Amino acid sequence: MKENKYCLKLLTLALISLILSSCFLFNFDSPDDLIEIHKFKGQDYSNYVPVSLTDDKTKIHSAPGLWPTQWPVKLVNGYYLNGALGENSGYVSITIEDYNENYTKIGIDSLNKLVIERDPYLEFYRGDLDDFWVEEGGYYGIDTAAINNLIRNGNLEKYFNRLK
Repeated sequence: MKENKYCLKLLTLALISLILSSCFLFNFDSPDDLIEIHKFKGQDYSNYVPVSLTDDKTKIHSAPGLWPTQWPVKLVNGYYLNGALGENSGYVSITIEDYNENYTKIGIDSLNKLVIERDPYLEFYRGDLDDFWVEEGGYYGIDTAAINNLIRNGNLEKYFNRLK
């Protein structure tokens, strides 16, 4: 009986180890490992709350949760770093400041009625954080100076995948 308990514990430990290492084995990127850069095609919505829209952009797929929504970081030439919910983001008529103070528990159905832009981006890029990580400075360790230089020199597509 003791051998069965030992085998069960060993099997459980092996399974947990396999699950925890699967991201490394299959090289999945977590959202925290990605950088998104975007440029608005018309009005600047950087002060408004982004929502993730379905592929056909008719409904909200997801919205910021109970945590405070962060403003995107302004880069050069009208580009922004992060602050979106992917290339299918839309924006609602609530400012980030107002949302963080008053609206963190609003439902998706209510937010859907407040969408003011369903196709805001002229350009949208996604890339790996590893190429732009610095120990100190920048925005959460992201080397914004290097990204600004890429923008100035027209080299974003050398380091980032253009999704739009």
